[in-house]
Amino acid sequence: MTSKLHTQNGAFNINKPPGLSSQGIVQEVKRLTGLRKIGHAGTLDPIAEGVLPLLCGKATRLFDFLLETRKSYRVTIKFGEATDTMDRTGTVVFSNENDLLTQADFERVLESLIGPIYQEPPMFSARRFKGKRLYTLARQGITVPRQKKIVKIHSFELISWSYPLATFSIQCDRGTYVRVLCDDIGKKTGLGAHLHHLVRDKLGPFELDHAITLDDFTLLCQNDPGNLPLIPMNEIIGFLPALVLSGSELMKISFGNAVQVRPHLSRPTCSVNENELFRVVSAQNELKAVAKIKAGELSLDNGNIHSVFIQPICVF
Repeated sequence: MTSKLHTQNGAFNINKPPGLSSQGIVQEVKRLTGLRKIGHAGTLDPIAEGVLPLLCGKATRLFDFLLETRKSYRVTIKFGEATDTMDRTGTVVFSNENDLLTQADFERVLESLIGPIYQEPPMFSARRFKGKRLYTLARQGITVPRQKKIVKIHSFELISWSYPLATFSIQCDRGTYVRVLCDDIGKKTGLGAHLHHLVRDKLGPFELDHAITLDDFTLLCQNDPGNLPLIPMNEIIGFLPALVLSGSELMKISFGNAVQVRPHLSRPTCSVNENELFRVVSAQNELKAVAKIKAGELSLDNGNIHSVFIQPICVF
C-alpha cells in the first residue's frame, strides 16, 4: 500500500508478540505502511515480547543515541535445566532435579550481579564470526571463541517465587544478554537454569504501557492510516537536553558547521560539559541536529562560561 502518513520520519512503539522475530515485525510494518526505510532498535528474540521501537526514515539515524539508554525487562527463569540456547527453545544439556534453592539464596545471587559484569555472547546470537552469524555456526554444531564484554546491571526486583520458576525485573544497559544472565545464575547456583519468558517493559522513552499491538496497528493501517501513532523525531531522543536555535545559527548547524552560542540559549536542564550531547531544535520544536560541545572550546569571562562552540554530529 502507499503510505498516507503526513511524514515518514519518526518511530512506532510496537508491542511485539511472542513467536515473531524482530526483523519479521519490521517487514510486516513495511508492508502495511508502504514505508521503505524502517529498522528496529534493540533485538528481541522470537520467544520474547514487549517494547520494540521501529525507527522510520531519517529517524533511523537516531539508533545509536537511543540504544545507549537504559532498558527494563521482566524475566522468568526456570531452574534445574540448562539448554544449549540458554532459553526454553533449546536442548537440555544439564539438569539437576535433586537440589533446591531458597528465595533468600536467589535474591543474594541477584544482588551479587548488580554493577558491571562480564558476559560472553552466546553462540545462538546474531553476532558474527569471520562474516558468519554465530547462530548459523551453532546450528552446525560449531563453537567458536567469543570475546567477553562488560555490561552493566543497575537493579533487580523479585516479582514472584514459585520454584523452579522465578520472575524478576531488571534494569540494564546496552548489550546485556538476559539469556546469558539466566545461564550464569544457573551456574552460580549449581542447578542449571534457562530463560523461560521475557518481556521488555521499557527502552529509553519507549514504554510498554504506550505500545501498540501488531493487531491494532494492522487495523489502523487498514481503516485509518492517517492516524498511525508515529512518534516525532524530537520525542525519540527527548532524554537529551534541548538547545533552541534560529536564524543564521540554525542554518549553520543544518549545514554541519559549528556555531558559537551563549549558554542562556539552552533550556534550564542543559548544562555545559565538554562533549555533552544536545538536541538542536527550531522554535517550532522540530529536531534539526544532534550536537555536542567541542572539547576545549569553552569561552570564559572572569572564570564564568561566556559562550560555547556547538559541533553537530548528525543533522536532519
